[in-house]
Amino acid sequence: MEAINSSYVINKAMQGKTLLYLLLLEVSILGLTLYDKIFGLFILVLLTCAALFFIIEKKPEYSIIFIIFSILLGPISTIPLKGKIPQLYFIDVVLSLVFFILLLKYLLLKDTFSISFSFIELLFLLFILYSFVTILQSVDFFRGLASLRNYLMGWFVFGLVLRIINNQKQIEKLFWMLMIWGVCLSLIEIYSILSQGNILLTVITKNVHLSWGKSNYIASFYALLIPLGVSILFTKNLSTQTKLLLMSFILLMITSIFLTGSRGGVVALAIGFLVLLWRFRSWQTLVAFLFFCFLVGVVIFFNPSSQIIWQRLVGYQTSPSVFSRIELWTECIKIFKESPILGVGLGNVNYHMKLSGALFVKAHNLILELLSETGIIGFIIFAGLFYKVFRIQIENCINIQNGFQDSLAWGILAGTIAVFSHSMVEPNISSYQFSLVFWTVIGISVKQEEFRKIGKKI
Repeated sequence: MEAINSSYVINKAMQGKTLLYLLLLEVSILGLTLYDKIFGLFILVLLTCAALFFIIEKKPEYSIIFIIFSILLGPISTIPLKGKIPQLYFIDVVLSLVFFILLLKYLLLKDTFSISFSFIELLFLLFILYSFVTILQSVDFFRGLASLRNYLMGWFVFGLVLRIINNQKQIEKLFWMLMIWGVCLSLIEIYSILSQGNILLTVITKNVHLSWGKSNYIASFYALLIPLGVSILFTKNLSTQTKLLLMSFILLMITSIFLTGSRGGVVALAIGFLVLLWRFRSWQTLVAFLFFCFLVGVVIFFNPSSQIIWQRLVGYQTSPSVFSRIELWTECIKIFKESPILGVGLGNVNYHMKLSGALFVKAHNLILELLSETGIIGFIIFAGLFYKVFRIQIENCINIQNGFQDSLAWGILAGTIAVFSHSMVEPNISSYQFSLVFWTVIGISVKQEEFRKIGKKI
């Protein structure tokens, strides 16, 4: 008994000393921070890195959450520092931190840690390496590297998802994080619109823009995420409270995609809804889905921006954006004919265009962008990658029996098809921020296939 009491006293004394040391350290840091703000910022960065390392070490799946949510923070240059760094985003910093944390973890555990790549990862990497070869003969090498970064970071996040997801619960958690992310994006967008004063004028002029994207680009995120949520909404084992919460998320995102004024985004979402019709295997569920579509239609009808989008849809024959895209696509075809093998180099198509109007940086069509910039070889590699992705997703929809995972598989397929449809008129898959979210979703579908094949609970 005396030994226990003495041990208790010693532990209490140790805890008291530890708290005292931490308090002295805190006071010292506070004093130095008041003396020099740069030092305080440096300490803050160190503490943030240490916290990230600790969290990612204990919960590796949180690294994906940190990455996708840092997209919403926008560029670092908005912070009033003495020296602004243009076009450097918070996502760049978080990606770098996650990479070095994982690298450090690998170096510490390299005796028990092994790296292997799946076929789809290798195919993606082959496309990246080939794209780098096309950049070597391009007009603007550094613009090509900037475009290559978009694919490279997408590949990194894709590989990260494949390695950190180890069970079904992590997939469900990641789904809900994506839904919350979509809600946050909607709230930021709505705040941006309200801050401009005239909502209808903002939608008409498509002046919805964030610090890292504009109307059509923002709509791509909703076209990807909304089908995921709608498909999960009709999962039988979800509670009523969960379904109501998810429905509110979906309606908010649907409202937001209409507020972007993006004609292509709305059409892509409609295509995603059509794909979901195949997901329902009973009349009761199909009727429930059609009733939900009716409710969505009512929400859209009372949304003032819906009339603007409808007028743009029926008036496409006189739309300047349609004619400019047709002229743009015609130029891309000419460029491809001039350089059919290597293309003109990734990210360099705009240097070879002879347009009557404004200079476009992107081809606004994924197929023509790949053909003109990477040639027929790059297009075939990327087409093979997408063929593999679609094949995995279709097999998941056919073979997965678990209610939630089956619904998610259908939602991912519908969202991927919607995004691919939108990529025919808008540069989304090849863009930086969107590629991170898109390849996160694709990574989930590949993990679903892996679990299905090894017989895990899915």
